[in-house]
Amino acid sequence: MCKTIAKAVTAVGLFLLVFLLSDLLGKNLYQWLEREHTELLYQYATDGQFSDNIYFSEETDKRFGIPGSLPGLVEEKSLSGIADYLTKEQWEMAEILEDNTAYLEYLQQQGTSLSGLFNFSERFAGLRDGLTYACRYLLFLLWLVALHFLMRCRPALYFAMGLLCIFATCIKLSGKLPSVVLLGSPIHHLIADGLVPPLLESMLTFLIFDITITALEKVRLNRKLEPLYQDLPALHCLAVRLAQNTDSVSLYRSDLSRLLPHFSAYLQSGKRTGKKAKRLNQAIECLSGPHTNRSFLEAVVELQTVLPDR
Repeated sequence: MCKTIAKAVTAVGLFLLVFLLSDLLGKNLYQWLEREHTELLYQYATDGQFSDNIYFSEETDKRFGIPGSLPGLVEEKSLSGIADYLTKEQWEMAEILEDNTAYLEYLQQQGTSLSGLFNFSERFAGLRDGLTYACRYLLFLLWLVALHFLMRCRPALYFAMGLLCIFATCIKLSGKLPSVVLLGSPIHHLIADGLVPPLLESMLTFLIFDITITALEKVRLNRKLEPLYQDLPALHCLAVRLAQNTDSVSLYRSDLSRLLPHFSAYLQSGKRTGKKAKRLNQAIECLSGPHTNRSFLEAVVELQTVLPDR
C-alpha cells in the first residue's frame, strides 16, 4: 500500500514538474530563436515570403511612425509584444493604419498588405505558445514512458487514456463548454488549450509506439520459441501415458536433452532477465524432476500455461 501511494505521489510530482518545465523551455527556446535566428522567425511568420522584418523595423518607425505612433505601443519594444497587441486590437489598429496612406503604399511596394501584416502578427504572437505546447508534448511523452516503467500497469494507463480522450472530445465538440462549466472561466483556457491537447497527443503517440513495440516483441518471441513447439507432441504423448497411472508414487528424473531436446537447448542458450522468460525457464527446469507421475503432469500443465500461444 505504501509503495502504491509513493508511486502515485511520484507520478503527480513528475507531472507538475513537466508542466512547469515546459513553460520554461518554451520561453527559453523562443528567446534563443529571437536572439540568434530572427530570420527564421520572420520566414515562419510570413510563410517564407520575407526573411527581414519589413512591417515593424526602425525604417518604418522613422518614415511612417509604425509602430511607434500606434496607441498603446509607446513603451512596447519587443516584437512579440507588438504582435500580440496588434492581434488583440486588430480592428482598432486596422482603422488607424488605413489612414496612413504612405505606409500602405510602402506595404504595396513590398508585395504585401494590411492582411499580410495582421497574419504576420497573429503567427508571431502565437509562436511562443506553440513552442511551449511542443515542449510540453515531448515532456509529457517522456512522463508517460517514466509512468509506464514506474507503475508497470498497462490496463490502468490505457483506461486513463480512454477517459482523457472522452474528456478532450467533449471539449472539442462542444466548443470548450465542459471546461468552462467544470473548471471555471479563469483557468479553462489553460486546461482546454494548454494542457489537454499536448497530453492527449502524447498519450496517443505513446499508445502507437507501445502497441507497435509489443507486437514486434511478440513476433520476435514467437520466432525464438518456435522450436519449442516441435517438442509439444512428444510431451503430450508422454502426458497421456502418465495420466493412466497417476497413483504411482515412484520418483524419477527426466533427461530433457533426450526427451525434449528443443526445450533443453532453450535452457542452455543463455540467462534471461524478463519476468515471463524467467517463469518459462523455471517451468522447463521443473520438468526434470524429481517427479511422480502426478507431479510431472502438474509441471506439464504449468508449462503449457506459461508457453505463449502461437
